[in-house]
Amino acid sequence: LPHAVARQLLTIATEALENAHRHAHATRITVEIGIIATDLHLSVLDNGSGLPRGTSLEDLRRAGHFGLVGMVERAAGIGARIRIGRGRSEGGTEVRVDLPTAALGPSPMASSTERGAVSV
Repeated sequence: LPHAVARQLLTIATEALENAHRHAHATRITVEIGIIATDLHLSVLDNGSGLPRGTSLEDLRRAGHFGLVGMVERAAGIGARIRIGRGRSEGGTEVRVDLPTAALGPSPMASSTERGAVSV
């Protein structure tokens, strides 16, 4: 991963972990990251109190809560989609980031000729 992309993903994950601890009082948090098909997926899922129904980013911004707003802006800045909402089970919250791997450029595992380097 390019350093700038990794940094933004780490910052999003850190904010999600902090929110789960500070606001949701979660007792369990699951963090998953991996490549599925053509996307890099990052998921932070907690079993806390969850977001109040009907919460919007504009409501949060007006109330001075900028953590979720910042996550959305960071995801957009690296070309990723982000979903912040109810977890997979009753209660809790999931922050899910999907980043197309094509946006990352050549694979770091690709050979030098695949990256466009000339070998002699």
